[in-house]
Amino acid sequence: MLPRMLKTTVSINISISIIFLFININVSKAETEKERLEKLDAGAQYQNEINLINHGVIPEVAKWGAWAMHHQPGSQCGIRASFIAGGLTIYDDEVAFLERSNLCSPQALRADAKNRRPSTPLELENENIMWGIKWDYSVLQPILPRGQKAKLIYPPEYEEEEIEGSVTHTCHFYKKKDNLWYSDRCTIISYEGGTQFINATLDYFSRAAWSDQQLPGKLDKNGNSTLTTRFNLQ
Repeated sequence: MLPRMLKTTVSINISISIIFLFININVSKAETEKERLEKLDAGAQYQNEINLINHGVIPEVAKWGAWAMHHQPGSQCGIRASFIAGGLTIYDDEVAFLERSNLCSPQALRADAKNRRPSTPLELENENIMWGIKWDYSVLQPILPRGQKAKLIYPPEYEEEEIEGSVTHTCHFYKKKDNLWYSDRCTIISYEGGTQFINATLDYFSRAAWSDQQLPGKLDKNGNSTLTTRFNLQ
């Protein structure tokens, strides 16, 4: 009788061990995949940091500029660093301005996260993790009635100074259950007139919704479209 009980106990222990081993393997795989993605992101961020330094940006500013490009792209730091890294600078003193303005500093980035609504849910998450800033994204991106479009807000200071401009950008479009189109992952290609037009464009596309007939551009097979948002006073 005793040997039979011992055999049963050993079998149970072996089964439990196999189950825990299986769980540990799955957890290890999940952790490995997460670490792999984090390494890829860190590698891309490092390459952008080196790229900014090669364009003449001092190391400390380049470090935060590269961070903002990946984690807070809608910030003035992220936007201007993206232009410099991509060789798309509009002004000759773009690098000097980035350093002089102190836009790419922890203090400025935290202030940006506090005062500017995030352009994407991912940016919202990054700002919450890094700076502890929380936004109610359901309020920022309301479900609009069918066919209704959010209003494109003209930057008040530019309107007062009668400055016109435009922003060329790409956005990804997708449909929700309400059968309306929404946009995310907007990337700035170029701009004219001033950087506030960039903020106004990103703000508009983060809030707008379109019916099939009102889509602002033709979509490619991946749901992306290149658009030019124009700001005219007349």
